[in-house]
Amino acid sequence: MTGNIGLLIELLSSDAVLYTDGGGKVKVALRPIMGSDRIIRYFVGISHEIPAGTRYETCEINGMPGIRLVVGEMIIAAITFQYFQDQLSNLYIVMNPEKLSHLNV
Repeated sequence: MTGNIGLLIELLSSDAVLYTDGGGKVKVALRPIMGSDRIIRYFVGISHEIPAGTRYETCEINGMPGIRLVVGEMIIAAITFQYFQDQLSNLYIVMNPEKLSHLNV
């Protein structure tokens, strides 16, 4: 959220996995991204595609800690995390508008 790559490196387990879901409607990674280095490169690579004025709101999603990316009043992405030994082991990004619709009520 802040562009602090050093903090992201500290938070990510070296064998973390990032899963994305665009539902064929939004451009996302087609396969899981494995390893902290590749995950960081993915986030750096897509950072310019995040709309200006996006708000980041911490929340709980399906019982997991999460972050909502909100533009205006619409949630455009939901990110959830799994922790193992104080590091992020799995990250899940949902950008599929159909799966986010229930959050935009």
